[in-house]
Amino acid sequence: MQTLTAICALAGLLTVASAAPSPVSTTAPGASLAKRKPAPEGDTQVNITLDAQVWPPPGNGSVASGIFDQDIPENFKVLCKGCFVRGTFIFSAGDEGVLGDWTPSENFTNAFVNKTNFNFEDHWVGVSMRDFSAHIELEVDITPTNTSNELSVHMLGKPVVIAIPLLPGLDIIFDPQLHGWVNVSKELSFTYGMDIEVPDGSTPLLAALHPDRNVAPGFNETKVTPLPFQSNVDDIELDLEIAFRPHFELEVPVAGRRITFGVEADLPKFGVHVSQVHNADAKCTVPGNVTAASNTTSASSDLLFPQLTKLEPYVGMALTLSVETLAYTPLDFEHPLQNALPVNCLEYDPKGKVLVAPGSLEADNGSKNAAHPRGKSSVLLVILSLSAGLFI
Repeated sequence: MQTLTAICALAGLLTVASAAPSPVSTTAPGASLAKRKPAPEGDTQVNITLDAQVWPPPGNGSVASGIFDQDIPENFKVLCKGCFVRGTFIFSAGDEGVLGDWTPSENFTNAFVNKTNFNFEDHWVGVSMRDFSAHIELEVDITPTNTSNELSVHMLGKPVVIAIPLLPGLDIIFDPQLHGWVNVSKELSFTYGMDIEVPDGSTPLLAALHPDRNVAPGFNETKVTPLPFQSNVDDIELDLEIAFRPHFELEVPVAGRRITFGVEADLPKFGVHVSQVHNADAKCTVPGNVTAASNTTSASSDLLFPQLTKLEPYVGMALTLSVETLAYTPLDFEHPLQNALPVNCLEYDPKGKVLVAPGSLEADNGSKNAAHPRGKSSVLLVILSLSAGLFI
């Protein structure tokens, strides 16, 4: 809260002495909002397709070209396989009489928002999304020479400028990015991604001075479909997180000078934790270990596998506000979705050097990972011993 107070004080919106939250207004929203002017809005349609290497980006040596100066980790290459991001962003802001006495439009009083009782009489900033979908599938080649391998792909190459009609001279800079990181235990190549559909009207709303009132209705109904994970090696320990990160930036005249405001959102971010389990069934459940696979049901097979690759995916969202050099993250949800993503288990095929569904390999193909019946080997030995004794 101290960081947020410093941000607001710098912007001239708040004096430090008045940092304590004011009580929520009890005035009926309809009665107050009806007398106010429509809040200014700006919107932009995004239709980005990438089907090429995106990391390292074009540039000289270890620095990206253009206006972005980025440190590029060594031995880290990422390709987008038919990636696309499509949709419309509508952004707006308002308050009650401090900056403009602006009331939200129907884009920000939709069915999702109306369920939250969000107080639009406070200083607020919002982004409403329409027709948003994304296909993000990455092919990664990496050697674990760095503690953390981070990438930030500027999907348009350089930002675009969006004008707000109601406020001549006030433009918004829009820079959509793919941002993420990957940590691995060994040199490998792997492919992974997700298809994402965000419901129309999903709207993060920020109460600029009261972060406890921030909401992001609609995103909990986002539909996420993990794409197949594939790797050229077994025995993998890996953590991956990727986000579609639209970055908005604008300069606002405040108290005789221009202040740079920024909004950066991970809408959404997704990741996966990849590990190895031993002597587990096809759902990565280890007998006697009820916590081995929290998102799976009990074992449905008598077969146990010496080693399986376990994938635990997750989806979240985050939103960061900044003023000049100060930044504050009022929303950071790791698991906002109603439908938890299922744990997935895979078996390594050493001949094809691919991951397959457990049990896909022939038991007699010489694979070191051939499954064996659970708890039946000793019984079989006893039966064979007794049978042999009958003929002595």
